[in-house]
Amino acid sequence: MNVRLPEDIFKIEIQFMDGAPDGPRLIQNANWNCDCIVCPRVSVEDVQDHFKVSGVYILYGPEGTSINGKRVYVGQGDVVIKRLKNHLQDKDKEFWNTAIVFARTTPALHAGQIKYLEARLIELANNSGRVTANQTGSNYATLSTADKAEMEKFLATIIFSLIALGYDFFRPLPTAQEQEGELDPVLPVGSVPSYLQKIKEQLDEIFGGFPDVEAYTTQTDYRAKVTIAKRFRVFARLKYRKNGAKLELKDVRNLKVNQDDELGAEVTRETQEAYKVARAKLEQKMGIAAE
Repeated sequence: MNVRLPEDIFKIEIQFMDGAPDGPRLIQNANWNCDCIVCPRVSVEDVQDHFKVSGVYILYGPEGTSINGKRVYVGQGDVVIKRLKNHLQDKDKEFWNTAIVFARTTPALHAGQIKYLEARLIELANNSGRVTANQTGSNYATLSTADKAEMEKFLATIIFSLIALGYDFFRPLPTAQEQEGELDPVLPVGSVPSYLQKIKEQLDEIFGGFPDVEAYTTQTDYRAKVTIAKRFRVFARLKYRKNGAKLELKDVRNLKVNQDDELGAEVTRETQEAYKVARAKLEQKMGIAAE
């Protein structure tokens, strides 16, 4: 089971805890009630108060006999610093030079949740083909369906944050089809394929009719989001394809788009509906009464 990365993270803040770029770092983002700490092995005890949390952790370092010369160990603990101190003394884990810890601020993660995250991270690492990881993890079948869904969202943000920090060992290697360029082409941020300019111009006209909407490009799509008080929700994505595109109107409809298509009144109405749904969900999340 893979993880779908979140669409609502566009800013990550990094605090350099001792002023050094390669020292302990605290990573946060406004849309996530969590702290991530990336810490060199030699600095763990210097910032140990930050590790007196319930959470999941990753030990990472080089090892010549491992896949791509990289090895990770995923663990969890009700008080993470106790586990990290044990690992500092463990001769079987001398490979690691970096600890990465994830913990929710309020409410704290409970034992079942951190065991679930541990098991899923181990599963993803071993399935990625990028790194050697430990083989044992917790049985996460005891969580409720709702709790699992919540932890999957939490897990998606963990993976997003790790990729943003340059750690890609939980992301699967591209398939042969992707490597051959048969799926989404990757473009520089700010670019839209030339053959989709007509579609983009039509979407710009549609998006221009909505308040509080911003349209922007990524490497793989053209998006629109509604923003309220610095919170936002993506409601439309034009996903690039080799010979066309897919227009995803969140919670409403997905449709294939060709370069010469006229989007028409129906697409305009459905885009408006996707905008309304996104705005309503954003207001509900923020506790704002819809007008």
